[in-house]
Amino acid sequence: MAQTDLPTRQVQITDSDGLTPIPFAVVLNKRTHAAQAADADGVVPMPFEVKGDTLVVRSVGYMDLVLAPGDHVPDRVRMVNDLVSLDVAEIVTENAASRVSAMSVQSLVSRNFGVVPPVRRMEVPSTSAELLWSTGSVLVQQSQQGGGSPVLRGFEANRVLLVVDGVRMNNAIYRSGHLQNSVTIDPQVLAQTEVLLGPNSVAFGSDALGGVIHYRTREPSFGTRRTRVNATTAFRSPNSGWSGHADVEIARQHIGLLTSVTRSHFGDLRQGTRRRHGDMTWGLVNEYVARLDGVDTVLVNEDPDVQLRSGYDQIDLLQKVRFAAPGGTMTLNAQYSTSSNVPRYDMFDDRKDGQPKWAEWYYGPQERLMASAHYRGVISRFNVQTAVTGSFQRIGEDRINRRFGSDTRYHQEETVDVWGLTVSASKPRVWRDIWVGTGFSGAWNTVASEAWSEDIVTGLRNDGEETRYPNGGSTMRTLGAYLTARKHIRNHVVSGGARYSFAGLDCQYDSSRFVELPFDRIASAKGAVTGSLSGQWYLGRAWTAFTTASSGFRHPNVDDVGKVFEKDGLVTVPNDSLRPEYVYSVEQGVTWNAGGRDLAQISLTGFQSWWLDAIVPTLATLNGDTMLWYAGDSARIQTNINADRAIIRGVRLEGRAKLFPRIQVEGAVNWTFGRNTAADTPLAHIPPMFGRVSAVYEHRWLSVQVYSLFNGAKPIAQYSPDGEDNADEALPTGTPNWFTLNAESSVQLHDKLQVRLGVRNLLDEHYRVFSSGISGAGRGFYASLHAAF
Repeated sequence: MAQTDLPTRQVQITDSDGLTPIPFAVVLNKRTHAAQAADADGVVPMPFEVKGDTLVVRSVGYMDLVLAPGDHVPDRVRMVNDLVSLDVAEIVTENAASRVSAMSVQSLVSRNFGVVPPVRRMEVPSTSAELLWSTGSVLVQQSQQGGGSPVLRGFEANRVLLVVDGVRMNNAIYRSGHLQNSVTIDPQVLAQTEVLLGPNSVAFGSDALGGVIHYRTREPSFGTRRTRVNATTAFRSPNSGWSGHADVEIARQHIGLLTSVTRSHFGDLRQGTRRRHGDMTWGLVNEYVARLDGVDTVLVNEDPDVQLRSGYDQIDLLQKVRFAAPGGTMTLNAQYSTSSNVPRYDMFDDRKDGQPKWAEWYYGPQERLMASAHYRGVISRFNVQTAVTGSFQRIGEDRINRRFGSDTRYHQEETVDVWGLTVSASKPRVWRDIWVGTGFSGAWNTVASEAWSEDIVTGLRNDGEETRYPNGGSTMRTLGAYLTARKHIRNHVVSGGARYSFAGLDCQYDSSRFVELPFDRIASAKGAVTGSLSGQWYLGRAWTAFTTASSGFRHPNVDDVGKVFEKDGLVTVPNDSLRPEYVYSVEQGVTWNAGGRDLAQISLTGFQSWWLDAIVPTLATLNGDTMLWYAGDSARIQTNINADRAIIRGVRLEGRAKLFPRIQVEGAVNWTFGRNTAADTPLAHIPPMFGRVSAVYEHRWLSVQVYSLFNGAKPIAQYSPDGEDNADEALPTGTPNWFTLNAESSVQLHDKLQVRLGVRNLLDEHYRVFSSGISGAGRGFYASLHAAF
C-alpha cells in the first residue's frame, strides 16, 4: 500500500457490527496499485489520515469501501455486506495454519498474497459441487447426477474435510471411495467457498489430509433498520432443470434475521454427442428397466443420449438469527436439506447373465439437519478475541435396491447424530508483536444402522437383513487442542502451530448377522501430534513466496473398520486392527506481480506428500474363505488394511492479466502424480491434468465471460488396481482427454433486476470426468432472473 512515508498504526477491518473481523481484507492504493492484506484478525497497518492517494478496502461478500484524500481512518473500519450474495470459490494454496485465526474456522482467509482472485460465476451453479468444479482447481467425481465428490491433491472423500459455517460435516460414516454429501449445501445462500489445499490438521484436526472445503453462508446484519428480499429463478436445458430461490433479511438495531428457501428440480441428464474420443457407444443408454404388469421388462431408450433415471429433486432451508450479546455477537444457525430418491446411476450399467443386474438402485432422501450457536466476542481488558460454537447434526442415509426379476426390495438405513463443541481464543501482540491463538474442539458421533426387505407384491416385511454398519450400534469420539503463533519479521511472516488429536470408536455386533465375523466388537483409541511451520516471504515489489512443512492425521472411522458392502464382485468386510494414517507434506510457492495485483500475476506451487499407513482395500480371507455369498452373489472378499507408504506430488500453475481496462484473462492448471510405493502400483484418486482458462469483459451494466474447462487423458495402466478408480466406467484404454467451451453473461436491467444467460459445452463434447459413473452434460442453455428489493 502506498503512503508508507506517513505514520501508520494497526487498524482492524470489521463487519458492520464493529465486532466481527474480516480476515485478509485487502487495502488497495488506486494510483500505484500497491496492496496490503490484513491478517487473520482483520488487522492491517494504515495511516491516521488518507493523504494524496485514494484507498479502497475490499473483501469478498462486502461492498468496496473508498477512503478519499483527507478522510480520517478510525481504529475500526466497518464494511457493509454486498446486496446480493456472491457465487465465489476461492482457491488457497498456502497451508492454513499460518493464517487461521484461533477465533474459529469461520475466520479463514478470504484473500492473500500469492492467491489468484476468486473465480466469479455469473450463472448461479445448480449445486455446490458444480461451484467447485467450475473453478478448474478442484476435480469433482460423480457417480450420479445427485452427487459430487471433490478431489484435492489426490485425496478424496473422508480424506478431504468439509466445513459449513465453522462446523465439521465429516462424520463417522464418511467413506473413502466417493462421497456425494457436498450437494446438500445450498449454493444460492453461499457468501463464499474457501478451498484450502494441503494438510490442515493443526487447524482442523482429523481428516484434513488433502485439504479443507469451507462453505460460508450469508450472515444477517444488524445495527440499522431495513428489510431486503432476494428472489431467483433459473432454467437449465441439459436436464430440463429449474430452481426457485427466495430469501428475506430483516435488520434491526440489535438483531438480524435471514430466512432462505430453495427448491430445485433436476431431470434426466443429456450427454454430449460430439465423440472426439472415437468411441461411438461409450455412455449411451440404449435400454432401461420398467415394471409392466408386475414384471420387470427391458425397454428400448428412444434417445440413447438421455441418461434415463438420473433425475431428482431437492429442497434447502436456512434460518439464521444474529444479535448483540454481552461483549460480542451471537449467531443461531439452522439448516435443513432433503431430496427425493436419488438414483445411483452408475449401478444401472451392471449386468448379470446378459440382463441388467438391477431393476432399482437409489439412495433414499438425502437428509442433513444442522443447528448451531456461535458466539464471538472480545475480552476488552486483556484484548483477547474469543469464540464458542456448539452444534448438532443429524444425517440420514438410505440405500434401496432390487434385483432385476426379483420381487424383494432391500433397504439399508443409516442415521448419524453428531454433537460438536469448539472453543478458541486469540491475542495479538502477546510479546514483541507475536500473535498467539489456542483452542480445543470435540465431537461425539452415534451411528444406528438398520436393514430390512419387503416383498413388493405382498407387502410383507422382513427386519432381519444384513446391515451396512455394525448392527449393535457404533460411536466415535474426537478431541483436540491446538496452539498457533505468528510473528512479523520485517516484511516477512513466520508461523507455526501444533495440535494434539485423540479419536476413539466402539462398534458392536450382535449374533443376528449373516456374515460371521471372528469378533463381536471393534474398539480403538489413538492419539497423534501434528504440526506445521510456514513462512511468507516478501522478496521485493514484484515477488512473494511461501514455504510450508506440515503433517496430517486421520483416524479410521466406522466406515473404514466396520462396513460390509459389495460392488463389482468385491465384498468389503470389517477389520478390527486398522491404525491411523499420516501425511507429511512440504510445499513451495512463488508469485510474480507485474504493475500491482490488478495488472498481472503468475503463481507457481509445488508440493510433495508422504502418506504413511495409508488405509487401502486389498484382497483378504474371512474364516479361511476367499469368497462370500452376499446379496445374492458370490463375491471375492477384500478388507481395508494399512499399506506401508505412498507418495503424492504435484504442481499448480495459475495466473491472470488485465489486457485492457475492461478485459481480464485468467487460468489455472493442475498436475498430480501418486504411487503406492509399498506395492509399486498406481495410487487411487489421482486425477489427470486438469484446469480452466477464461476471459472476462466487464462494463457498468454488462459482464461477459468465455471459459474452457479441460482434462488430460488418464491411461488405464495408471488406474489403481483396487477398483476405486472405477476402470469399468472408462474406455478400455482409460479416460480420454476432453475440453468444453462455455460462455456466460450478466445484464443489469435495473438497480434491482438482473438477468443471466449462458451456454455450456458449446461444442457438445461427450466426456466423462475421471472415475465418474455418469457422462457430463451436453450442450446446454442457461437462463436466470435475479431480483432484489
